[in-house]
Amino acid sequence: LQQDILETEGKLSREIAARELAEERMDKTLSEAEMFKTEALNSEQYFKTLLESTYDIVYSVTPEGIMTYLGPQMKLFGYEPEELTSKNFIEFVAPEQRQMVIHKFTSGTAQGQSFPTQFQWLNKDGSRTWIEVIGKTIFDENGSPKQQIGVIRDINERKKRELENRTFLQLLDTIDGECFVKDRDGIYQYINQAFETQFSVKREDVIGKDDVFVFGAETAEMLRKNDQRIMASQSTEIIEESTTLKDGKHVVYLTSKTPTTDENGQITGICGVGVDITHQKDVENQLRQSEEKYRNLVEQVSEVIYSVNLAGEITYISPSIE
Repeated sequence: LQQDILETEGKLSREIAARELAEERMDKTLSEAEMFKTEALNSEQYFKTLLESTYDIVYSVTPEGIMTYLGPQMKLFGYEPEELTSKNFIEFVAPEQRQMVIHKFTSGTAQGQSFPTQFQWLNKDGSRTWIEVIGKTIFDENGSPKQQIGVIRDINERKKRELENRTFLQLLDTIDGECFVKDRDGIYQYINQAFETQFSVKREDVIGKDDVFVFGAETAEMLRKNDQRIMASQSTEIIEESTTLKDGKHVVYLTSKTPTTDENGQITGICGVGVDITHQKDVENQLRQSEEKYRNLVEQVSEVIYSVNLAGEITYISPSIE
C-alpha cells in the first residue's frame, strides 16, 4: 500500500510539473503574441503617420480604376479621402485627357511597370490642378493584377513655370537679334532662331559647345575676354563685336551683354542679344569717305570757303584763310 501511495504521489508530482510547464509556455506564448500585436500596431501607426506626413499623396486603385485608398492630402484638392474611395478615378480627370490617361493606366497596370503620367485633376470647386501620377502594379499569386499603388504629386507650379518659360522662349524666337545664354565657362545653354540663321548653325549642335565651335579661335578669344570682363564687373555693357561668317562675309553687331545670377545672387554665366549693324557701319564708312573726299577738295581751293549759322557765327572756314 505504501508503495502504491508513493507511486501515486510521484505521478501526481509529474503531472503537476507538466501542467505548470504547459501553463508557463502558454503564458509565454500569449505574452509573445501580445507583444507582436503591439509591435504590429506600432508599426502600422508608424507607417500611417509616415504616409500622412509626406507632401505626395499615396493612393491605391483596383485594375478597373476604383480608388481604394487616398492619403489625407487630398484635402488640398477640396476632397475628403472618403468622398473619393469606391469611385473611379477617371471621373476626376479632365475630359479631354481621359483617353490618354486610360491608355497609360491600362497598359501600365498590365505590364506592372512604374510610369509617370501628367494630367489635370478636377478639384471639388471646379478648378483644375496639374498632377503627376507614378504607380506600380501589385500582382496576386496567379500573376493577375491585384491593385496599383503609387503617389500623386502636385505639379501645378512646375507646369506654370514651364508654360512661362515656353512662352518666353517663343517670344525670343520672334526677335531679329541674336539671343544667347552661356555659362561661366562660355558653354552655350541657349540660342534663338535669329542666332541660328545669322551664323548658319543649328541649335542642337551649338548647345553644349563654346564660341570656338561657332566663330573660330580668333573671334572666340575676343568674345571670351569681353564676357569675363562683364561677369567680373557684374554690370551690363553694350559693345561692338565682329566676326567673319562661313561664307567669308565680315559682319559687325552691337551686343548688349549682362551677367546671369542664381537665387543667391551668384554669377552663373552671361546672356545677351546682338543686332547686326553691318549695313549701318558700311553706310557710316561711305559717308566718312565721302566727307573726307569733299573736305580734301575744299581744302585745296585757293579761295576762302566758309559757312555761318543764323547768328552769324562761323561754323566752317577753309585753310586758305591763312
